[in-house]
Amino acid sequence: MGLSPLTRIVTNLERHLLSLSNRDFAARTHMAGVYVSLNEETLGEVGNTFENAGEEHETENTTDGERHSVMVELKVDTGTPVEALSHDAVVVDGEHHTVEFENDLVRVVRMIYPEGYATPEHNHYAGVNILLTAARATSGPEGEESEPTESEAGLAAWADTGEPHITTNLGGEMQLIRVELKIQ
Repeated sequence: MGLSPLTRIVTNLERHLLSLSNRDFAARTHMAGVYVSLNEETLGEVGNTFENAGEEHETENTTDGERHSVMVELKVDTGTPVEALSHDAVVVDGEHHTVEFENDLVRVVRMIYPEGYATPEHNHYAGVNILLTAARATSGPEGEESEPTESEAGLAAWADTGEPHITTNLGGEMQLIRVELKIQ
């Protein structure tokens, strides 16, 4: 049995947790992708490597401490565009889901949920969630009870395109970035 196009992309998506001390200075090459800062002073800053993908470049940490970020690299640069979402989070809850960056391959969405906030029913394209803050929340279809989950800040995890759901923030303000794939 062959891999579906989506599974092929999931298999070909790589997450790198980068930790650079202030002495690191090295030549690196990245595939096209998105990076998200996890440092306190630059928490949640989003950048991308689409314009210089495959080019060797030097990386230097000019801060006094370590620099932490999550890098999501795409190992494919073409594919079939995904179908529009039935309950696109950016459309149904634009106040709490904002687009940070978008091109033909990815859409990067920032989500900020105040304490106690319950989203309207929504869904997302398949992609990688990167928690910027610790989170305690429930998430599930409307009308169904869900068990609370707790996650630490800095967690990066793959999530398939989901059915419409409601997320309820049970802790303090919750912030995350989702790097969504627009191809399959």
